[in-house]
Amino acid sequence: MAYCKVEDLLIGSTALPKGMEPQAYVDGAADEIDMRIGFIYVTPVDISDTSLVERPVRLILKTLNIHLATGRLCLAMAKNAQRTDLEPYGASLVRDALAMIGQIERGEITLIGAVRIVRTGEDPAFTGPQIYNQDAESNVQPFYDRIANPNYFYCGPPRGTVETDSGLVA
Repeated sequence: MAYCKVEDLLIGSTALPKGMEPQAYVDGAADEIDMRIGFIYVTPVDISDTSLVERPVRLILKTLNIHLATGRLCLAMAKNAQRTDLEPYGASLVRDALAMIGQIERGEITLIGAVRIVRTGEDPAFTGPQIYNQDAESNVQPFYDRIANPNYFYCGPPRGTVETDSGLVA
């Protein structure tokens, strides 16, 4: 759910290139906002008039969505059409929006009325990549052992040795 409409974008009478859908930039910007604040607040934040979210919070989210979407759109148009006039404008909008989102993340700006996520443990849930390697040994190390040491034998001790309690004897 986006926090603004396509009509809210700050592009004025700038003609959009064919195939460029401004709604995709509005939706993408809203998703980016939700991605960043979603560890603190339940997203999407309900900004309808009947919600408990206060008006300044509605305006903050709407402005963030407008600036981020307009900035990303201007950067894309500058790249596609090689327009140097749009690039600094788009970059400043994106930079300012991301700075304010960072303030929300750090708790410097509180979204009053938005439902805050309460963690029950000390550490938040791990959301990074998880790897499960069921092999008993690495497949890489035996490869290097065989390449770097031509006398390396994978199955058992080298020929001509006897295994004793104190180790291998030649």
